[in-house]
Amino acid sequence: MAGYEDMALPEVEDAVAAYDDLLAFREFLAGGEVLNYQVPRELDDGVVWSGMRLGDRAVIRIFKQGGGTGRQEVRPWGEKTFELEAAREGRSYLLERSGEVKVAAG
Repeated sequence: MAGYEDMALPEVEDAVAAYDDLLAFREFLAGGEVLNYQVPRELDDGVVWSGMRLGDRAVIRIFKQGGGTGRQEVRPWGEKTFELEAAREGRSYLLERSGEVKVAAG
């Protein structure tokens, strides 16, 4: 987008870091079910998340565009709500259907 060229390289670097984090979860990438197809709007400074589930586990990658932090509720299996914290640098969570939450990366 015109006027934001200086953001292009940092955004690519962020994407590379997210993919690097998620390579530890190759089984999700190979056989998991996508949980979120939403795409953020231009200049949106809200919380963005993506995730995949595989059986009784889910991996969620979440970050806050713009400054500060935010929170996002996700329901990988429909019934139980998990509230996750999002920061600018991004974070990956490993969720268990039983309710366990682990910070996986970030």
